[in-house]
Amino acid sequence: MSDSVGIKHRKVVSKGQLAVLELLYKFRFGSIELLRISLGLNEGPGLYNKLKILVDEGYVGKRWRIVFM
Repeated sequence: MSDSVGIKHRKVVSKGQLAVLELLYKFRFGSIELLRISLGLNEGPGLYNKLKILVDEGYVGKRWRIVFM
């Protein structure tokens, strides 16, 4: 039996994803707004897509914060 049966192969991290990882490493936590401002990005799905890939690949964890008004 081979050891590689249950191993999931990760994709190569792009430059944009690496920039997100470096910011999260520096500040430990971040929100979409803070990442967008720090990276100088406009609104749009680009940052969401980068974060989704990083979460799916296991590079970043996701925590939910519920705010009651």
